[in-house]
Amino acid sequence: MIPRYTGMPTRIEVLPEDIQAFIYRKLYSSILGDMKCSDIFKNTKYFYKLLEITDNPLVYDLDYLGMLNINSIYGIYGIYDIDIFKYKKSYELFRPETPIYLRSHFTKRLEITLDNIEISSVPLYNLYTSNKRYYWAFAKEYIIPTQLRIHKGTFILQQAEPFSCMAELLYNVIAFYNRIKDVLCANISELECLEDDVGILTQRQRKDKYIMEDALGYHINNRFIIRFDYDIDMKSAFPILLPS
Repeated sequence: MIPRYTGMPTRIEVLPEDIQAFIYRKLYSSILGDMKCSDIFKNTKYFYKLLEITDNPLVYDLDYLGMLNINSIYGIYGIYDIDIFKYKKSYELFRPETPIYLRSHFTKRLEITLDNIEISSVPLYNLYTSNKRYYWAFAKEYIIPTQLRIHKGTFILQQAEPFSCMAELLYNVIAFYNRIKDVLCANISELECLEDDVGILTQRQRKDKYIMEDALGYHINNRFIIRFDYDIDMKSAFPILLPS
């Protein structure tokens, strides 16, 4: 037990107890207010949303446990400059050689402005380069009506406000990845139901189904994020995905 100071009372201690209680309530409220204004405290909600979206082992979410880097791939006027924002060391999101989260690294404010996410699809990009007319007809039929944005085989998510921290960026990347997967699955399922009903698909429908199955296979098999690249001018983040 720490002995109470027996010297002269402080100015607060000579006040009535109800006044002391009021002062301490104001003091604690001020301290909590300052905490809530800090980036780490404000962004904790994104950290928990990130954990929540990846807690179902039956869902093929993106795997980010091995991700360490966020790199600039384009500088001003397209000039390559990896250190343009002084990112000279990796994001250390986990303790070395363990899956233990370092929450403060997820919740601290991003030092770069990012408000776009771009996830590429090699099969759809190949379709774009080989037959642009077919690609645009395919996109108008199956992708654009779902409110997904696609440009040259790359799916694009645009935020109204920049991402505040790595946890928010990762959460939105995973949610966007799942959205793309759901759209591809729904389109394939619709064509399969049509085939069951009428007995046969048209040549065009069979080709569309093959393209979407190819795109879905590529999508769900490349779900290991090794790093993020970003485009400074476009404020876009590119999750670099490899087979897991």
